[in-house]
Amino acid sequence: MDDHPTPRRRPRRTHQQIEEAILGATKRCIFEGGYPQLTFERVAEYAEVSKHVIYRRYPNRAALAIAATSSLLHATYGDTPDTGSLRSDLLAWWRIRNAAPNPKAMSVLRGTLADAGPAEMEQFEKVARDMQAVVESSLLARAVARGEITEPIPEGISKLIVLIVRDGAFFNAMSYREFETILDNAIIPALQRPQATPEPAEDSHLHAQSNLHP
Repeated sequence: MDDHPTPRRRPRRTHQQIEEAILGATKRCIFEGGYPQLTFERVAEYAEVSKHVIYRRYPNRAALAIAATSSLLHATYGDTPDTGSLRSDLLAWWRIRNAAPNPKAMSVLRGTLADAGPAEMEQFEKVARDMQAVVESSLLARAVARGEITEPIPEGISKLIVLIVRDGAFFNAMSYREFETILDNAIIPALQRPQATPEPAEDSHLHAQSNLHP
C-alpha cells in the first residue's frame, strides 16, 4: 500500500472563476493594508494563480485596483432600493454607503491615481459612467414610471448623484443631512422642473429681410 498518496489536484477552474479569484484576492489585499499591500505576488498567492495569469489580464497595480474597486462598487450599489418614491430611494441608496465596508479607500484612491496612465484613467471614468447608467435605468426610470418626474431627465443630474455618492464612499466628504439638503433643494427640484423646449433657429434669410424693412 502506498504510504505517500499523490496530492489531489485542484479542479480546473473556468476563466470566470479565475477572474473572481483574482478580484477577491485583490480586495483582500486592499482590506488588509490598503494600496501598499496590493502586490502581484500577494494577489497571486491568495488567488492561487501565477503572476503571469494576472499580468495577462491587468498590466499594472492601478488597473488591478480599479477592477477590484469597480467590482466592489457594483456589488454594493448595483441593486438600488425601491421604496416607493424617488426621494426615499435616493436616501436609502445613500445609507448603503454608510453600511458598506470602506477598504482604506483614501489609500486605494491616491495610490491608484498616482500609478494610473491614460488607459487606467479611462477605466476609472468608466466606473462612474456604469453607475450613472444604473441610476438612470433604475432609480430615475422608476420615478418616471410613477409619474414623479418627466422625461427628458436634465443632463448631468444622474452624473451628479453618482459623483456625490462615489466621493462620499471614498472621502466620507458629506453627511447624510448635507446630502438630504442637496436632494431637497437641488436634485429633486431639477428633476421635477419641466424642461424648456429649444426654440427653432430663426431663418437667417427672413431675419435679413426684416432688417431691410422695419
